[in-house]
Amino acid sequence: MKRGDDFPVFTFDFGKVGIEICYDGWFPEPARILSLKGAELIVWINGREMDVEDYILKSVMFQSHAAMISTNQSYGGGTMIGDVARWQPQILARAPDEKEAYISATVDLDQVREWRATSRNFQQRRPDDYGELVRPIKSTY
Repeated sequence: MKRGDDFPVFTFDFGKVGIEICYDGWFPEPARILSLKGAELIVWINGREMDVEDYILKSVMFQSHAAMISTNQSYGGGTMIGDVARWQPQILARAPDEKEAYISATVDLDQVREWRATSRNFQQRRPDDYGELVRPIKSTY
């Protein structure tokens, strides 16, 4: 397995979609990078043998101002579709655990766009203070 070197965002006729894979989703920075690159919908592709927790999707949607889809090879364990309806992250559909399933939901990208355009969270970011995020951490293990 080789780690990627980019967080791609693709433009489709309905909107902009960012892709992150597996372990990237356990960190807040990849989703924020995708969002800052314009992603309105983030697709998180997982190969976990356990569930993906819904609080992770809700946190990403809130912090990154994007709708989200997570997929998981573990027979539905955390395969979900989320949206930011009325500025509140919500899980719209979730595959049943331990079963193969098909889920669908309608995501309102117009509402995502409105939230992004009016959010103080985006306009008042302070990237000049983020140097600590890129400094190596000395392990205490």
